[in-house]
Amino acid sequence: MDTFKFVVVFSCACSLLISCRQKSSTPKEVSIDLPYTFKTEKAENLSIKAFALRKETKYDEAIKLYQQAIAIEPDNPKLFFDISECYANKKELNEAIFALDTAIKLDSLNPNFYNNRGLIYWKLYKDENAIIDYKHAIALGSQSWVTYSNLSIVYYWNKKQIEACETFKTAKKLGLPADVITNDKHLTVLQESCK
Repeated sequence: MDTFKFVVVFSCACSLLISCRQKSSTPKEVSIDLPYTFKTEKAENLSIKAFALRKETKYDEAIKLYQQAIAIEPDNPKLFFDISECYANKKELNEAIFALDTAIKLDSLNPNFYNNRGLIYWKLYKDENAIIDYKHAIALGSQSWVTYSNLSIVYYWNKKQIEACETFKTAKKLGLPADVITNDKHLTVLQESCK
């Protein structure tokens, strides 16, 4: 199975908002392996081609291939997760949430789905929904620094300083890289605030 990437800490996905909720201009990616296999070679090949297009930022072309693969395997949560990435990169956040909602309906136990949906909720200024999703990802066993750093930022934006610092410190214990902190304005503020 090939390795798929997702943008972990917030890349800008707000179109003309004055206060764009974004993180570093060069978001760090973390490789994750989703535990799903394909039932058909055709759907798998479409997914591989779509993933290559996504890496080339050809999101519209990738979406078309993912849609073809979904038509073949409508019960494969990985396809919905991957297409949501394309929509998020195109700043079509409602479509991205819809795709993640479908992935969650197909597999409600994958913490990556909740982490990514939490990120999109945060970008849409739906902070309570983001907090719920990040906490759900953690409850499902996510021990990723990504989830904790994302949650710490949402807490900080909502003036929950104690919770922000606790989750930020957990993210650091789980391996939050120093360069990610340095290149991210929100995490830099948290670093100073949580000393």
